[in-house]
Amino acid sequence: MRSGPERCALHRLKWPADGADIFPVTKLAPNSACALLLLLLGFGANVSSADPNQKAAEAVRSGQRPEGSTEAARDTVAGMLRRILSPADTAIHLSREAVIFKYAYARATAAAWAFHIQVTDTSRCPDAALEKALRASGWVENYGYMGDGPDSRVVGLTRSNSLVVIEAEWDGPDDSDSTYVPAPGCHVTVTCAPQREDDVYPR
Repeated sequence: MRSGPERCALHRLKWPADGADIFPVTKLAPNSACALLLLLLGFGANVSSADPNQKAAEAVRSGQRPEGSTEAARDTVAGMLRRILSPADTAIHLSREAVIFKYAYARATAAAWAFHIQVTDTSRCPDAALEKALRASGWVENYGYMGDGPDSRVVGLTRSNSLVVIEAEWDGPDDSDSTYVPAPGCHVTVTCAPQREDDVYPR
């Protein structure tokens, strides 16, 4: 279930005009199972309910800016989402924001971009379609960013100097209650960050 103090209002799906940078929307708090999965993997977009414009400004003051390849990855993902999602679907909500990304293995963070897609009905979760589109464009697996569970999954893909991490979560079954009916919908976070050579699983 997705609830808690981090919940924020989401705007209807819309696309920015040319040159626009930030959607004024933040992320929902992850469910406990997904949070545990990401905690075990030790990575993710370090997102709070703070104003994304304020966070972006803080990143700039600290010398952290999304690199050019990251912005290219952001634009690639945005174009794919345009084709996958329908602006007329009132059950799908989209936002985009500047975030600070924490790497799984490198002891480092980087300024990055994150898309948030919230589906509130039984429509198909868009994570698989986005993954398929990226693979068809030459993106390949980053096995350091892979995880799967009963109510969440994570897929990492790389190309050139960019890393895209797709995190999907939904209301899964309740092992203690066989009559429980999971709520429809899902939440997907797509983070575009610079790829680092030292961000590899230790041997």
